Amino acid sequence: MENNHKPFASIKEFAATSGLSIYFVRQLIQEDRIPFIRSGTKYYIDTEKALSVLRGGEAGWPSTN
Repeated sequence: MENNHKPFASIKEFAATSGLSIYFVRQLIQEDRIPFIRSGTKYYIDTEKALSVLRGGEAGWPSTN
């Protein structure tokens, strides 16, 4: 069996996966409310952790309230 899971997603990919708008995902990154890494001018979001944070918070990350 092949695992097609990508641990990190671009802003556009994460927006499609989560159902959020690209604009809102960018706001979350700017406010440091979801885990991401930056490579040059590109941002990559840790998909699993970000979805966990958005669903109800995860220890070590700011509350989304």
